[in-house]
Amino acid sequence: MKAKLLIIILIITNTACITIKTVNVGKKTALEHQLMGRFEPLTNEQIGLAAVRAGDGSIPNEKGPEYIKALNARKRQIFNADDIEYYKASLCLGEALLAQLVLRECEMQKKDEHLHLLEKLTEEENEDRQTLLDWLILNDPGLDQKERSKIQKIYHDMLVERTKEQSWYQNEKGIWQQK
Repeated sequence: MKAKLLIIILIITNTACITIKTVNVGKKTALEHQLMGRFEPLTNEQIGLAAVRAGDGSIPNEKGPEYIKALNARKRQIFNADDIEYYKASLCLGEALLAQLVLRECEMQKKDEHLHLLEKLTEEENEDRQTLLDWLILNDPGLDQKERSKIQKIYHDMLVERTKEQSWYQNEKGIWQQK
């Protein structure tokens, strides 16, 4: 009986000595960013494009006004992304050719607060997309304004690929369809 009691006491004292140490990390990990939707896995096409080199990879005028304008455009795109996805899923916005976001007829447009926000989002997103395309063409030595429509098509295809099911987009022939 004493042996059983001694074993129980040893087991209890050994398990009571276990401590759990927690570590707090000040920055979010890559996994947390991916779960929050900030990082997406690269597609095969994107991986292929990343392997193509057009120059030495340096960005001229990194702190110039074009860079700041493009950076601010990207920040605003990230800020507006949730609203744009919501209205795309509600079928109020669609991806038109040449990488343009356009209003589509929907029930939400009948309410002034939604219509005003939809118009604002559309205007800002299209302005931001053009700013980013301008910056890309300006800073890539292999590109010029003559290739703008090709770049817009590539951007359009990427945007359509990322949209969720049932969202509206224009196909290559300009016909509206749902994904």
